[in-house]
Amino acid sequence: VLMKSLREKLDRAGAADGKHYLLSVAAPSSGYLLRGMETFQMQKYLDYVNIMSYDLHGAWNEYVGPNAS
Repeated sequence: VLMKSLREKLDRAGAADGKHYLLSVAAPSSGYLLRGMETFQMQKYLDYVNIMSYDLHGAWNEYVGPNAS
């Protein structure tokens, strides 16, 4: 509902001044963190999605892996 509302308001603003306003989101790459987001419903309103795919390894791992902090 939030993304739909934002997209509609940005489209109205763009129609008034002749510009296209981008709507983007930074989303986690973890399925565990994505479980509370309605990703499939909101993607149709977005221009860009940035997947935050860093810090995939950390103190919880027994070894250092790629993209570790």
